[in-house]
Parts: sequence; C-alpha cells; structure tokens
Amino acid sequence: MTIDGTLKPHNQEEKKFTAWFKDCMHGCFWQRIETTTANGVPDLYLKIPDMIDGHRWIELKIYLKGKGVILRKHQYAWLVRARISGIEAMVMVLKDDIVEFYYKPEVEPYGGKAMKYVRITSKPFATVPKKRDAIRDYFGLQ
Repeated sequence: MTIDGTLKPHNQEEKKFTAWFKDCMHGCFWQRIETTTANGVPDLYLKIPDMIDGHRWIELKIYLKGKGVILRKHQYAWLVRARISGIEAMVMVLKDDIVEFYYKPEVEPYGGKAMKYVRITSKPFATVPKKRDAIRDYFGLQ
C-alpha cells in the first residue's frame, strides 16, 4: 500500500531498479534484505571487493512525482543510528534518468497526523547518470 492507501505502482519500478543496480555491481557481494522483524532495515547490503571500507547499506527509492523521496520514519531512524555508529548507509534514488545519493538527508514530516513518513528535503550528496559505468565509477569499481 502507498501513503494514501492505494496500491504501489512504483513497486515494479523499484524491483526493476534493484535488478539494474545488481547488474551494475557485478563482482561485488550483494544481498537483498527482506525483513519483517526489524523496522527500517535498508533494502540491501553491498560489499565492494578489495576495499577495506567497502561495506554499504542501501535503501533504494523511486522519486515520486509531486511527492519527492518518501521514507518510513523507521527507515530514517535506522539510517541515522547507522551513521552515528560509523556504518556507511545511504538512500539511493532513481529520478528519471539519474541516480541521486543521500548520506545524511534532512527530512520533514509527511503523510498527515499518523506521522509514519518523512520526505527528504535536502539536496543529494551526489548525482550520476543512470548508466552502468557511472554507477561503477561512483562506487570505485573498474
């Protein structure tokens, strides 16, 4: 379900984005995280080979026209706790033909009185074209 209670048409887009990203990261250890026991855990874990600090926790999102980048409040809280602990965690957003990266996003409440969501209000840390080579370069891969 979406924020307004309708079915999520962007779920299919997020699945395609995930498959595309997995293909881009060929040669890396990549694990999709599916959890119902821990609120807010990011979508995937990535280990970049031959890089001491090559551990990444990544929340994948699709930019929603008219709404922006929406996170569940538990997702945002997990990202903040991870960053405080020194863990590399980010939000990676597909917006048309570009990919945006947010490391320490600023947010505002979103979704009415229930306060279940936040919307990212800050500018991305980095933006790259949605191209395999650009993504691999961003992550320091050949």
